[in-house]
Amino acid sequence: MAATVARLGAHLHRFRLFGGAGVTDAPLTVQEHEAVFAAIEQGASDRARKAMKRHLQGVLDRAMREQQRS
Repeated sequence: MAATVARLGAHLHRFRLFGGAGVTDAPLTVQEHEAVFAAIEQGASDRARKAMKRHLQGVLDRAMREQQRS
């Protein structure tokens, strides 16, 4: 678990840099992370994998929409 938290550094850095500066997906991102974490915590690796794929696709989709608006 400690290693997983350590690898979150890039995500935390993103929130520190952009929090309050146009990042609009933070609440949704937190929900997605919570779903991944809950699945890992429950030992449901298949569910965790699917939740992570949904999260990554969501990040990509949201980033593409933001890029189109710019």
